[in-house]
Amino acid sequence: MKIHVFKPEIKLEKVGNVTIEAANSFSENTDLKATVLYPTSLGLSLAGSIYTEFNKDIEFKEKAGTSYYNGTNGATSLPKKVTASSGVANITLKSISNSTTITGPTNADIDATAANTTQQAATNPIAVDQWVDGNSDGWVDWLRAQADPILTCYQGKAGEPGAVASSVTSMTQLNSACGTTPLGTTNIRISTVCTVGGVNRHRTNVSNELSDTIIHEARHSWVNQELKRNDVGVDDDGSALTPSNDDDQDRWPEVLGGFSSANSLLESSSPSGSDNSVDPNPSNTVQETDAANYAGTVRSLCP
Repeated sequence: MKIHVFKPEIKLEKVGNVTIEAANSFSENTDLKATVLYPTSLGLSLAGSIYTEFNKDIEFKEKAGTSYYNGTNGATSLPKKVTASSGVANITLKSISNSTTITGPTNADIDATAANTTQQAATNPIAVDQWVDGNSDGWVDWLRAQADPILTCYQGKAGEPGAVASSVTSMTQLNSACGTTPLGTTNIRISTVCTVGGVNRHRTNVSNELSDTIIHEARHSWVNQELKRNDVGVDDDGSALTPSNDDDQDRWPEVLGGFSSANSLLESSSPSGSDNSVDPNPSNTVQETDAANYAGTVRSLCP
């Protein structure tokens, strides 16, 4: 009888798609499966099949270069040992990786090892993606999972917050910092990254920074919406081609919902007053100051 002495090899693979766990700081959860196999080098019919007699610990470890799985804020703590059952061990890795760059953090490389085994070269270690867009909709999944409910929350509020947020007709991901709203539109754009004090506060909505950005941009959207109205303001020029709320097209509306917080943006506050002449457009400072001040007062309404 010929006795074969061998070391099983561990194959590592992802199972299913990355999921977002809202109750765990919107972690990105990746399921991994480690399978202990008869080695292909064995040269027998069993080569590549599961070594079902293996019921020992398999250790999962994050390789040097990243430290996302450090046990903080709900992240999985690695290294971690999982006891295999009939040659198979499963683990869910939860990441709350952060970055101050729009491209996001680099992938993590994960090892699966065990005593008296080898790692399958083609699969182990395995790269675990960060900031995933699982359905290729142009959104990083964790950002959309946070941003949509925040906007919906504001839209459900009574009074001015609801009016402001309900002006938004679409929300898309922005590939530069923080947020923006194109002039004259009601499409707000929100980024994965908004850095304050060297920390990207959008990732986990630190101090309601993501909420602030969303309602800030909604404020711009609301002003853009109101400027186009014909059912408010005075039709000073008698033309149906221009909205009565901004006949002179200078972006100083005559009426803004009756909310006193927006008085600085009214025609009556423009450089030459309410005279229907083409005044200088509100400077970025005026518009941004209004949006920033308003967002600062309501940022905690929808954390």
